[in-house]
Amino acid sequence: PSAMELAVRLGVKFREGFVKNRYIGRTFIMPGQEERKKSVKQKLNPIELEFEGRNVLLVDDSIVRGTTCKQIIDMARNAGAKKVYFASAAPPVRYPNVYGIDMPVKSELIAHGKSEKEIELAKYGIYDLTAKQFNSYLKNHTLVHKARGDGYLIDLELDKNTILNPDNKSHSYEAAFLADIIRQEVLKLGRKFAYETVMSHKSKVGFFEKTYMAGYKNYLYYISTESPLINIERVKQRVQLGTQCLRIKLKADTISL
Repeated sequence: PSAMELAVRLGVKFREGFVKNRYIGRTFIMPGQEERKKSVKQKLNPIELEFEGRNVLLVDDSIVRGTTCKQIIDMARNAGAKKVYFASAAPPVRYPNVYGIDMPVKSELIAHGKSEKEIELAKYGIYDLTAKQFNSYLKNHTLVHKARGDGYLIDLELDKNTILNPDNKSHSYEAAFLADIIRQEVLKLGRKFAYETVMSHKSKVGFFEKTYMAGYKNYLYYISTESPLINIERVKQRVQLGTQCLRIKLKADTISL
């Protein structure tokens, strides 16, 4: 029912991508991890026709230990899915159920000790960012100083390769700061990536230069309003206010601001 409603809200087709074995019980209440893993494969069989060459969103009623969802995602990928997104219809399960359900150890619960505001760097292939490196970003990044000047504080923390937001509050400066950290670290790893940005500071051009020096091929897609001249006028206004300083190229002409 949750997946059907979500499909309606998103305006996409609802499809059943797995054939379910009705004789296998709930995997999360089984006594051992190996038994749970084995039961997932016995319980669900992917329909390749529904996955091959598609981006899919899988919806489960809840995520407890994460055993089932990880295997389901792998099964979807093996069935030919291009991208796999996973959603839970229930709030995070962070604590054991003391009324008889087999969830005795809270450390087994995938959501325990975490909040919705956390970002696991491993998702981006980043595994070895140290506290020293992260603190260097916090100390020297231009966005940190700009945020402070506008009355905002970037007070993020790094713990076990996960970025935490202690006060559970955020703002656009923090989001931009995190996006840039991920870009910088992915660049060090030499991985291909794409990102969206506003060319509002010379450091954005500097990042392109940095990628070029690292041997990357850069492809720049410029998204404009109905007329590029509108964007140019906006930049001129920012320059007059002292908030932006760039040289903009339009076709073969260079416009000095």
